[in-house]
Amino acid sequence: MILTHSLLIAQYADWFVKNPVNDVLDVAADLALSTFNLCTTNFPYEPASVEMKREGNISPFHESAQAMKTLLVRAPTHFISSQAITSLGAGWEASFAASNRSDILDVEDRENMCEGLCYVVASLPEEQRGKSLLALTMPSLHCMEAMLEHANTEAGSSNKDSNRLDSILGRFNSEMMILSCAATSFAKAIAGPSNAMEQNDGATGDRPRATIREPALSILHRAWPSVTAAAQKFNNHEVRETTCFKVQKFSNPT
Repeated sequence: MILTHSLLIAQYADWFVKNPVNDVLDVAADLALSTFNLCTTNFPYEPASVEMKREGNISPFHESAQAMKTLLVRAPTHFISSQAITSLGAGWEASFAASNRSDILDVEDRENMCEGLCYVVASLPEEQRGKSLLALTMPSLHCMEAMLEHANTEAGSSNKDSNRLDSILGRFNSEMMILSCAATSFAKAIAGPSNAMEQNDGATGDRPRATIREPALSILHRAWPSVTAAAQKFNNHEVRETTCFKVQKFSNPT
């Protein structure tokens, strides 16, 4: 039933957005968000959830995150009330907490939530956007700094555990992906229609993309020293192969 709700919400998101009568959009969002928030409970380990994953690698969290992204991207101004922001913030905190538990959320699930939230942040009054975007990304920034410190400690240990080091760098990489998602999603949301987007430097052909500006640029500035330090020191690990390619989506913010 939980999975069915999320699938239906994602599939009929356009209808919910175009027909926001009788609070139907709020009901759809509440169902999707409450399902997603189960990622911090014991539900992932209950028989029904385990069976879904074993039989078809089906995750209610993936579907609910996709549903939330669709609703938030298509109707961001509907979710800028204080009550809605509080609920969405709790959902984002849940995604970060769940990332500390193995095999619950994929990075893609967190990216879906992040993208939707960035559209909501971009719909806030301009004077509120910077503080809100920073609040959204600060956990990832702090986590990256902490993971880099842990990686340095592990690499310098006489009892270095390669598997543990790979796990630490993998988490670092995941948070870098979230920051990349936040910066690019916020830029797209601010740019709006395609005629407000600028051509890139040709690195991806003629496809236009939104230019990353403040306040997202300041966030990338803060992350950049950690990214470059990790890429240079751990160039034989996953952080070199994946994070650096993510970073190449935008130029060095100097």
